[in-house]
Amino acid sequence: MPKEAKVIPSPEVRPLTREPQLERIEQEAVFGMRDGYLVISLEHHFTDIPNWVEWDAGRKMVSIAQAGGDMAEVYADIKDEYVDALMDMGRVLLVSNDNDKRIVHFVPFLARK
Repeated sequence: MPKEAKVIPSPEVRPLTREPQLERIEQEAVFGMRDGYLVISLEHHFTDIPNWVEWDAGRKMVSIAQAGGDMAEVYADIKDEYVDALMDMGRVLLVSNDNDKRIVHFVPFLARK
């Protein structure tokens, strides 16, 4: 009789162990372009791995969804002249803190006017 296989969950799929939290980042986000990619730099340590970034022009807010369900938001009043370029971005380089080091995440980006 074969042994029963042990099921190991994928690191991308985590059981929800608590209610997702919404965190407001008070520090200003810095936006730039590098080699055709949008770069967003934040002085912030995320509680979990960022999964994607959304920008909502109506709310003037950038939201960062994290693997464990938490969401972090930062105010972003982006000039109208840059909006069309943002609408075409599919991914973003998100630069954040990991203790005393900087870490770069290459994540999907969604933009809404």
